[in-house]
Amino acid sequence: MESSYGKTALGGRILGTKESLTPMTGATLQAYHDKWYVPNNVSFLAVGEVDHDQLVADLNDLWSDIPAREIKEIPEWKYIGGELNTSKPEKEMSLVAVCFKSLAERHDKAMHYDIIASILGQGKASKLHKEIVDNQQLTSSVHSENYFMKNAGIFMITSSCKHDKISEVKAAIFEVLNTMDISAEDLNSAVLRIKTDKKSEMLSPAEAFVNVGYSYTNTGEIETLDNLNAHLDSITLADIQDIFNELKVSEPSISVVGKV
Repeated sequence: MESSYGKTALGGRILGTKESLTPMTGATLQAYHDKWYVPNNVSFLAVGEVDHDQLVADLNDLWSDIPAREIKEIPEWKYIGGELNTSKPEKEMSLVAVCFKSLAERHDKAMHYDIIASILGQGKASKLHKEIVDNQQLTSSVHSENYFMKNAGIFMITSSCKHDKISEVKAAIFEVLNTMDISAEDLNSAVLRIKTDKKSEMLSPAEAFVNVGYSYTNTGEIETLDNLNAHLDSITLADIQDIFNELKVSEPSISVVGKV
């Protein structure tokens, strides 16, 4: 995140730096709570046998006396790109991450990046696994995913490898990106995998709650399985190829954590 978004809010460490954590007090947390945990900045979702009117009444009892405040729209974040090498000689393995700017979750083409991530580096049949793990045996771990946020997105390829294999792994990742083709069979397999994963996420009420809640917070819409499946089925091979070509020529950021 630091090499992708630099010294912006998205580029900071989630837990904070020593400089920001050491002086933190209860008053600091209270001020943060009072600024953001306000009724007009909260979405409520319920799963299971819940009476709607009773739920609304209970929420009013809990929240109606808490004042709302103006919440400014979060701006689109500027993707910087670059390389960040952090030396951790004590680690047995290095972590290599190649990241590209993608789209915010609310964008109508955001799901295209999920499909590409599935084709590229999810499972043993993926393009990256076949080449980097099976053929070249540079590592036993390579994975790609698209990280959605409300106003930004990052397409990530990550791999754990031995320290002396860092350069080879980086080169192999870009070789796959630059030479691979996406076929209709690749697209169909990825769509089926995403549908299956999403359906399994909805089997548990708790997981469904989190899944729908995050998506609603980012997009403002309740995404049902039927709507998701219809959207996936509408995506064509040409759509995916166009997005993939845009991805390949965009400015990546590369992060290496290990014995650099």
